[in-house]
Amino acid sequence: MSLEQYIGRTFDLRSLILITEDELKGKKSLGTARGQDLVHCFYLVARYYEGDFLSMVKYYSIEKPSEPIKEEGEEAQSTKFPVSINFYGDK
Repeated sequence: MSLEQYIGRTFDLRSLILITEDELKGKKSLGTARGQDLVHCFYLVARYYEGDFLSMVKYYSIEKPSEPIKEEGEEAQSTKFPVSINFYGDK
């Protein structure tokens, strides 16, 4: 299944703008998710945000966690959720 089938609408992730901490002024935080990649984090916030996230989101920033969550079992050396992504809109 595609991302659009999960969130119920189409959204072009290429329209999101990667910003730095210096560029956060004037931006409203819409949510943060810790996941496998940008698409996974985007889905998590879009799925659980209370409001019209898709029409508000324009920017994102990436945080590398200092201590990633480790998987249990056979692949204990690999990280399960290696990235945390913050999503923003205009104020």
